[in-house]
Amino acid sequence: MIKSAAIIKNAPRAEWREVRLAKKKAKKQAQIERKAIKVHFPSPMNVRVREPVAVEVVEVFEIVEVTEVADPIIDSAPTREEMTIKARELGIKFDGRTSDKKLSLLIATALGG
Repeated sequence: MIKSAAIIKNAPRAEWREVRLAKKKAKKQAQIERKAIKVHFPSPMNVRVREPVAVEVVEVFEIVEVTEVADPIIDSAPTREEMTIKARELGIKFDGRTSDKKLSLLIATALGG
C-alpha cells in the first residue's frame, strides 16, 4: 500500500532531524535578511575624477591658392590588372606565380631596353 505525501510530511521526525532542519531554516533566514540590508558600494577603481579645463579656441584660416592637384590614381603604383594588360601588349610571358614586383621589373626592362 502506498502512503500519500501528506501522511509522510506529517510523520513525526527524529529529534536530531528536527534540530538540523531548524538550523537550515535559521541559516536561510539569515541569508535573506543579509541580502535585504546589503548596500552595494561601487568600486573606487572605476571612478575617474575629471576636472574641467578651460580651453580657449582660436580659429585661424589661411587662404591658399591651389596650383596643381596630385591625382592619387595616377601617382599610385599600378595594379596587378594594369600590369597584366601592359605585359600582354608587350608580349611578355608570365603566369599567376609571377609576383607583382617581378612583373613590374619585366615590364620596365621591356620598355627600357
